Amino acid sequence: MLAGCADSTDDPHLDDDEGTIVSAINEPLSADYSWNYYNDVLSVAADDFLYSSAFVYTPNTDELHAEGVADYDIDGNELWLEYRDDWYWHNGDEVTTEDVSIGFDYHFWLQEADGARESGLLEDDGFVVESDKTATMVFRDDIPQSRFWATDSLVREPYAANRTRHADWHDELGSVDATSDEWLELWEEFTNDEDQFYPPVGNGPVEYVEHSDTSLTLERFDDHFAAETLDFTGMRLDYHEDEFLAFIEGQIDYTDVGMPVEPEDEGLMPDDYDYYGQDQLRQAVLKFNNGHDLHGDTRPTWDVNIRKAIEYTFDRDAFTSAMPYGYEPLEFPWDGLPDEIVEGQSDEFLAMLDDVDFETRDHDEDRAKELIDASENYSYDESEEIVVCENGDANSDPGEQATIQILSRQDIRLDIAQICESELSAFGWDVTINAVDSGAESERRRGGEYDFKTDTTGVRTLPSHLNDWVRLEDRQHTPRTFEVPWPPGDADGDSHDWDHRDAYSRFLSTPADASDEDWGEYLIEAAWVWNQTVPSILIASLQDVEALATDRFDVDYDHPSVRLAHQGEWFRLPEEIVWSVE
Repeated sequence: MLAGCADSTDDPHLDDDEGTIVSAINEPLSADYSWNYYNDVLSVAADDFLYSSAFVYTPNTDELHAEGVADYDIDGNELWLEYRDDWYWHNGDEVTTEDVSIGFDYHFWLQEADGARESGLLEDDGFVVESDKTATMVFRDDIPQSRFWATDSLVREPYAANRTRHADWHDELGSVDATSDEWLELWEEFTNDEDQFYPPVGNGPVEYVEHSDTSLTLERFDDHFAAETLDFTGMRLDYHEDEFLAFIEGQIDYTDVGMPVEPEDEGLMPDDYDYYGQDQLRQAVLKFNNGHDLHGDTRPTWDVNIRKAIEYTFDRDAFTSAMPYGYEPLEFPWDGLPDEIVEGQSDEFLAMLDDVDFETRDHDEDRAKELIDASENYSYDESEEIVVCENGDANSDPGEQATIQILSRQDIRLDIAQICESELSAFGWDVTINAVDSGAESERRRGGEYDFKTDTTGVRTLPSHLNDWVRLEDRQHTPRTFEVPWPPGDADGDSHDWDHRDAYSRFLSTPADASDEDWGEYLIEAAWVWNQTVPSILIASLQDVEALATDRFDVDYDHPSVRLAHQGEWFRLPEEIVWSVE
């Protein structure tokens, strides 16, 4: 349930099928939002709620789930789709293949205007309408089963475009050569047309009611195919300069930015709070000490073979089943690239990245033992079933069982550390956990007094990615250059020495209009080196609502705000799960 609900209902907790969720967005509605989904500059107002997707994509398992489609079938390079009979626009129109076709036309015309149509994933006639409810998507090659294809081609774009609302613009844009300057001028006019698209007509779980400069009011769309899962009648988005302050002062009940997650900060929350929003993932991440700021001593994790061996030691399924709040295992290779520099990129770049044979180190204890024996200072004693430190290191004397020191804060990270201790001890390491507060953790981290630290950070940005690389290359044991095959992952291809700083300098100086291969080379090579040098391990993650519980917040899983946790997934959340904190 939520903390006190401002100006909504007499019952602030919305236990019954009535009431309004009061949420907040930290941007002015009038200045930064558009009612036109195709606006090139402004964000779509409340698009997560106003629109639904044909599919939902689950990133941890790399799986598609049909939502707006009733059925689908993949055969080679073709994807057959049957759209739901009970999916409606807010003006009463059924969602049909004509609407989806308009969206694809916009998508294809833009590719033509950018000179990128031939490199697109779909054929020139890539969306073939068969009936009002069935169509076939035709790809240039066999359909790649990857998160990039799924999110860009089926989930995020293109949204269906309501045929009634878009008819005139679609006809006008279609009458002009998309490669001409005239078409670009027309497209600019189209994307800046607010009058034609206000009030907005969506096809999602809530519909537009009214707005002011400071708030947007929406109500449940009862004809939506998932309407029966929503136990509220409406929601209001209030626009504040400071969402956190608005939440603390009780002006709003829900916010989509992070609240304090450290135990020492929980006192900042209202006494009766139960729920908050967190616009990021929660993850089980192990960040290795690769030798930072240490001179003279050595540690097991300075050796890349040991880092890889540790990753092979973990059984992700068993690991996540031991997690207290329902994490899911990561089942595809981690390339280290932040989502912000992957999402929305061209089909050509995504295809290049998808072709890279990144290594997924699934549970394999025999392989872990081989890597330990291949390391410089460690071996695996089969008779004793222990890892032995041959020449001594910062943790162990020569000939003793090798020790791993885990650094952790005293929150959900400690739960992760204890599971790591159990699995590594069973394999043959002597494991010590140093559970400390945030201040001591920072001091030990800066002093290099650990082998790996547990983390739950889910948001990675390009600056943080680059900062990790600078630190990695500053570490005394790591060479500044890496031998990278091109294309990465191609054992039969050419290879060259790769220096991160030089490569990044070239990346910054690459013109914006350069080919994808020119400017994407840095990102793909960086991802390859990241995957091969293993500066950290991502074992599992969970999103949105599940993340709240990891931060020790009480979550009523049946609360309506939980159903709106993530676009397309709010009505998929398992109702039988109820989070509780002891």
